[in-house]
Amino acid sequence: MGVLLIYGAFKPVYRNLSLVIVGISKIAFISLIVIFGEQYIEKAAVTIIFDSILIALFAFYLIKAKSIT
Repeated sequence: MGVLLIYGAFKPVYRNLSLVIVGISKIAFISLIVIFGEQYIEKAAVTIIFDSILIALFAFYLIKAKSIT
């Protein structure tokens, strides 16, 4: 996913697509941890919070980019 974000950063045509794909991946990761990994939530709390912040930032960027065009 990191390589996809870097690619999107340098290729504006694919930026929105890369953010959507990475956002869906992060949502899937958080969902799997919350649903099936209750014993790991304490250990993964920082990662879950950080990924949630990134999802919000990606969504904010995509909404702003959509309103500009």
